[in-house]
Amino acid sequence: MQAALVTRLEQATAAVDSVKTRLAESQAERKKIEADVAAIQTRLSKYKGQLTELKTNKEYQTMQHEIAVAESAIRSHETASSSTWKTPKT
Repeated sequence: MQAALVTRLEQATAAVDSVKTRLAESQAERKKIEADVAAIQTRLSKYKGQLTELKTNKEYQTMQHEIAVAESAIRSHETASSSTWKTPKT
């Protein structure tokens, strides 16, 4: 009886340690994604600020394309971030 309880305790402790490790990994990944998104948002802000300075339609279209790419990258990172935080099934 005592040995069974010790075994269950060891298993539960191992499971908790595993969850703590996954949590730390998820938090690190989330911080990385948030930093990437912040960098992209800075770039996006810069692009939007430059729109008024452009002189040709070609430059404007190119900048609009860059803005679309940056916005798409942000959505992609946000999707990755939300999937990182889903609760795994055990």
